Amino acid sequence: MDFAIAPASLTITIGDKVRWTNTGGAHTSTSGTGGGSYSKDGVWDSGFIADGSSFSVTFSEPGVFTYFCEIHPVQMQGTITVEP
Repeated sequence: MDFAIAPASLTITIGDKVRWTNTGGAHTSTSGTGGGSYSKDGVWDSGFIADGSSFSVTFSEPGVFTYFCEIHPVQMQGTITVEP
């Protein structure tokens, strides 16, 4: 099973689309703070992404967005920085 987000940190500009592709196992892309007591923030939630499937979000505002895999919140966390 794949327990890595690659790249774990990404910088994009407003209007860019980010696509998460699951290359192994059961995963999600859920905005918020990961870790042992993870917290969703409601910006996006892919739900279950099947192996070989993908999920996309287009970013329309600048900011720093953290996300995690709800199934593996400790091992799989990432950050997207959206610049103007």
